[in-house]
Amino acid sequence: MPVHSGPGRGTIEMGAVQSRSDAASWQIGPLTTYADPQAMAGWLEHAEPGQQIVYATGPLLGDHPAVKLARNWQAKGAVHLFQRKAGRANCTDYCAEKRPKAGTDMPRAARGKDVRRELSALARHLRSLAAAGKPCPSFAAIAAALELPRGNRGRRRAQYLLGLLESEGRVRIDRSDARNPKIEIPRTRNRSGG
Repeated sequence: MPVHSGPGRGTIEMGAVQSRSDAASWQIGPLTTYADPQAMAGWLEHAEPGQQIVYATGPLLGDHPAVKLARNWQAKGAVHLFQRKAGRANCTDYCAEKRPKAGTDMPRAARGKDVRRELSALARHLRSLAAAGKPCPSFAAIAAALELPRGNRGRRRAQYLLGLLESEGRVRIDRSDARNPKIEIPRTRNRSGG
């Protein structure tokens, strides 16, 4: 016996049950796209240290050969994995950056112009403080003087730069008095060999 569900809405037969196969179905396709693992292997072979590749883009990483390969490279120390916001809404770029081979130091010239500029500025600043007989400034004060980022990032950068100057022998900090660490500037050596 037909039952009317309302004007213009059609009829439903009583006792008629829809089966699962009759119901509408849909499926979401892959949300994350992955790089070809063979292309990734070629990239790693020819890439210079510091070069980057995006091996996946999407909201989440799945169990894909590209992900396994990138994680394997990281475990071996060949790359550094990181994430960044992708151009697509609610997506992330999963990236790998090639590291220098183990046991090789980055040459001094390859540190970049910014580091050399910052090192020179810090050396000048410390020389002027030493000439005035002032103590070594805090990492926060060094960051402010060099116009580095504020907060922890700037302090860590200042610590790194001061450590480089010390390791190169361009400055020495006497920390025997923790409240007033003394800046010592070594005499410059005669570069002509005499």
